[in-house]
Amino acid sequence: GRYIGVSSNGPWKAIPELFQEVRTGSGGSTSGSTLPMKLGAGNVILETHLDAGRKMESFRSNVHIVNSTASSFEVAVKRIVPDRHDIFEVEADPQGDRFFVTVFENQIFHVGEGWRQSRKDRRKYSTLFGNTLSDTSFPNLPLPLGWEWCDEWQLRRVSNVDKSGWCYFDSFDSFHYPPKSKGSRNRGLTDLVRSRCFIRYCKQATLSDEEIAVVSSDSGTVIGIGSVKPGESIAVSKNLCVVGGLLELLMRPMPHPSSNAAGTGSYEWSVLVSSGSEKKLSLGSMEEMTQLMACAPCNKDMTGDDLLFDPKPSLFFVHCEGVELSDHSLELMTDWKMTISPPITIENDTDVQANISVWEHPKVSGGSAILPECKCKSTVDAHHSVQDLKIDPRRTITMTFIPEGWSWPKGYGAIPVCQDSQRSQKIFPIVKDDLVLYLNVSCSKVYPNVNFPL
Repeated sequence: GRYIGVSSNGPWKAIPELFQEVRTGSGGSTSGSTLPMKLGAGNVILETHLDAGRKMESFRSNVHIVNSTASSFEVAVKRIVPDRHDIFEVEADPQGDRFFVTVFENQIFHVGEGWRQSRKDRRKYSTLFGNTLSDTSFPNLPLPLGWEWCDEWQLRRVSNVDKSGWCYFDSFDSFHYPPKSKGSRNRGLTDLVRSRCFIRYCKQATLSDEEIAVVSSDSGTVIGIGSVKPGESIAVSKNLCVVGGLLELLMRPMPHPSSNAAGTGSYEWSVLVSSGSEKKLSLGSMEEMTQLMACAPCNKDMTGDDLLFDPKPSLFFVHCEGVELSDHSLELMTDWKMTISPPITIENDTDVQANISVWEHPKVSGGSAILPECKCKSTVDAHHSVQDLKIDPRRTITMTFIPEGWSWPKGYGAIPVCQDSQRSQKIFPIVKDDLVLYLNVSCSKVYPNVNFPL
């Protein structure tokens, strides 16, 4: 048999042969297998495929990043040490040598509605001390570095709770657990809140030297992952994926190879600018979502000298998508794919070259309109596309599309790029001498669930 370990000293885990079968698909195409495996404090995925008739195998972590833009990106993580304990902690069982984690479900009583999720005080899920846990994270909460689960979540059975595990109080200020009074097992006339506890046991896992180095680093330390070229992907190192929510994922466009001055075209690391969201891209506590990121331009090179550089930020989307995989023991693992996408892509489906211009319309300020700014002016070949990372999709956007040899009609305004609906179409004219030709522009949102108010 074959085995894999986190280090040369193990511990070792057998690689099941059952999941390494590779098939030949229809039409001569090949298909492989994907095997998720729990290894130490993290997860790995074994991918198997055929290459020129030979079976090829490779290991990677369960987080990989795909670059669907026309620019190369640099990827890194930043170590974050929270100022307060807004994540759960591992506790020791005083009656034995077992360790466990607890999560509390909280509700508030509304007259005429009954028990509902609280939108104040304690949220739906919290720690014992009331610090909020994400609704979408439970029950798939990641453990802190160095721990692994032993079993599944279950209701914690203690004294003075009802048959469903609930204990009742007049407010969360008087909440304590385990409850001391027998009256906590039933709702009294003045009891308006209730909570119940879920428990899950865990054990210490073996860490590699690289994982120990990560968790021992100072807060704010940036750890490089690598670079990813257009159309390619990069897997995040396993030792970075097991740190739970303490590593923030960072990205930034890389300087174009044609840049002459050292540092020209460089950007700061990405920050989140999505409206109505403060969720960071944290490894180990990921969820399916689409975020708009922005990178401010650097105004100095590595020597500290000022740079003559376009002061516009670079914007791009990061879309997180998880696929549930099951190993031979039927334990589920999420394989995370993170796609970097441009804010706008314009495709030329005609048979001739065309000139395009894209304008961004700022908000109206002080009752007077501000003139739109041309953010992109480019030529796109027939049946090709052009991308731009300078356009802010939260603003109103208009564009012109002029095929070679034709002109834009006088007095005809630029075409609005509709952002309110998932898909829209518009007919517009172009002219040449006495001829008028009508073209169709179709606009669609790649990520329709992302809302950007103007």
